[in-house]
Amino acid sequence: MCDLLTVIFEAHHAERNYHRRYQITISRDLFDDWVVRISYGRIGRRGNAQQFGHADADKVRSIVRERLRRRLSAPRRIDCAYRMCEIAAAEGIDPADWLPAEVMCKLLTPAAGSGSHDMNMTGRLAMGPRDADSHVAA
Repeated sequence: MCDLLTVIFEAHHAERNYHRRYQITISRDLFDDWVVRISYGRIGRRGNAQQFGHADADKVRSIVRERLRRRLSAPRRIDCAYRMCEIAAAEGIDPADWLPAEVMCKLLTPAAGSGSHDMNMTGRLAMGPRDADSHVAA
């Protein structure tokens, strides 16, 4: 299975010691079905993973969109917002086909008081000094 699109979001709240990671990976399996893997949990811990597959790309898109919309409610649930920190797409894959613009705009906007985040040319957000290797293992 080759990853076609990977999007990673993180939420941090230092006072409450919340450090969350949410990763969505879209790929195709050996039967040419679409597969979406969702990994989530506390940064630095094993975390959880779910996988969904379907021959119809629209069914998989609806799962991705539903999960991304749920990330928007994080400020109410965990008192901090998720922000996109990395995106990687294979050649010929347009992230806009999979990621709803109205949701992504909100997930790209820095949280109030969190300072500015700048997207660099590799599609990673410059978020200040932090161990790049700390992540949720799938």
